Amino acid sequence: MKKILIITNAFPPYKYVGRLRVIQTAKYLPKFGWKPIVLAPTPNYLWVKDIKTLNEIPKHLKVYRAFMPIGLPVLVKKLSDSFAKNKHSELNKKNEGLKTNKKSLNESFFKHIFINFINTIHNLSVKYLYIPDYHIIWLPFMLFKSIRIIENKNIDMIYSCSPANSMHIFGFILKILTKKSWIADYRDLWSDDHLHLWKNKYRANVEKYIEKNILRKSDKIIVTSKPAARFMLYNFKHITFSKIHVITNGYDSECNLVNKKYIKKINFSLVYTGNIMKYSKSNLLMAIGQLLNQYRELKNNLRVFFIGNIDYEEKTEMENTIISFAMQKNFIFKDWVNYKKLLKIQRSADLLLLIKGSKRNTEVVIPGKIFEYIISGRPILALVPDGAARDLIMETNTGICVYPNDVEGIKNAILALYHKWENNQLKIEPNYEAIKKYDRKNLTKKLAAILDETLNKK
Repeated sequence: MKKILIITNAFPPYKYVGRLRVIQTAKYLPKFGWKPIVLAPTPNYLWVKDIKTLNEIPKHLKVYRAFMPIGLPVLVKKLSDSFAKNKHSELNKKNEGLKTNKKSLNESFFKHIFINFINTIHNLSVKYLYIPDYHIIWLPFMLFKSIRIIENKNIDMIYSCSPANSMHIFGFILKILTKKSWIADYRDLWSDDHLHLWKNKYRANVEKYIEKNILRKSDKIIVTSKPAARFMLYNFKHITFSKIHVITNGYDSECNLVNKKYIKKINFSLVYTGNIMKYSKSNLLMAIGQLLNQYRELKNNLRVFFIGNIDYEEKTEMENTIISFAMQKNFIFKDWVNYKKLLKIQRSADLLLLIKGSKRNTEVVIPGKIFEYIISGRPILALVPDGAARDLIMETNTGICVYPNDVEGIKNAILALYHKWENNQLKIEPNYEAIKKYDRKNLTKKLAAILDETLNKK
């Protein structure tokens, strides 16, 4: 069996949804003649992790870990948690009329100053030092470990998965040193990623130069949408059409929750799962606020759930809008839940929310959760611009698409869907033939064919 070394940072116990692409691909590769071996960082550096995700790793998969230094984000989080705990304790004492410890208060004050100092250093490092990202400091540890694996395990091919984009630099270096074939898998774009628009012009140019030159050495490039492929071909003229392939994210058909039946509940529930970032901005809350003022019955029955992480500034803005329309009872915010529980929540929702703002380059993005949505059996209300995500929902016939800033369009869609829910007619007729293309088995079969072609050409 041919062997492939997968270099990735998106791997359990990291909570990041990108881990599913690696895990599920590795799960099915042996069916097509490839034995995957994963090299990932030691998890001590992670500040967002879930030990339960370790259960997602296939039993046959051999996983190696290379040491990764603890970063400033982890240090800041630990100090912040400690500070918050001490502050909470002192406030409780004060509320109970007990004397607060002056020494403890002073320690909390200096700890707060120290946290801000460390945070400032981290932010400056992210902007000016860590190019292309923090994971670049993993290089010496990754290099030592990976070369030993390649030699001892007779690796046939190197496969780097981003983000983090440093993974592709590592893949490039390993190709130079070992002369093995190298495939770069882009889950998101690199220099043109909509999440990286904060970078100054100098840094953006440096990263684009790095990306352009390392891609010259890649044997194949894989992206997750057709618009992303067009971006790559337009921005890097040396990339030939035959060198770039589209393999989207997908769903695991062996998941035992796929056929779970929907049961209508007392309230009309809209569920959003995943991150809400600044680029996710839409007029959803304004539209709902106006609807609730017009329809008293809807105000009593509507519940909107946001499950996952929300950018601090964005959440503050959302809460202000919610308060201004007096709809605090209609919105429920919950923290991350494990993957199996998340799938159960999605399948029990009346309506699933997908929000993708209209910032530059978001049209190339297909969020990973959309594939969980399209096999849930529940209708999707997608607030998305023209692009890959909208095309996928239309192709699979799994929901309604409205532009993110179209207040009237959002109101009309929610009202129409609510009336269907009232009459127990909130159903969809998915295009299952189209959906089958996104089964991880079929996607991995396509990937294996690319790997075989690359190795044979070598």
